Amino acid sequence: MMSNEEEEPLSPCESDPMIRELLLKSVLLDLSQGYRFLIEYDTEDNPEMVHDAESIVQAICAERRVIRLAP
Repeated sequence: MMSNEEEEPLSPCESDPMIRELLLKSVLLDLSQGYRFLIEYDTEDNPEMVHDAESIVQAICAERRVIRLAP
């Protein structure tokens, strides 16, 4: 039975677990090289500095604005 409501498309992280795994490895490498990440949240006025790779990947997968700062 078809629903009249359109389903929200899957993010690349949801549709292919390999993308999420590679993204996590990339973020971990960046963190180890001294890069810093800021994440913009809807409830915050200013981006928040985040040091946890899993939180950074979740934000990217949720299509939040993530700012990557060079060391």
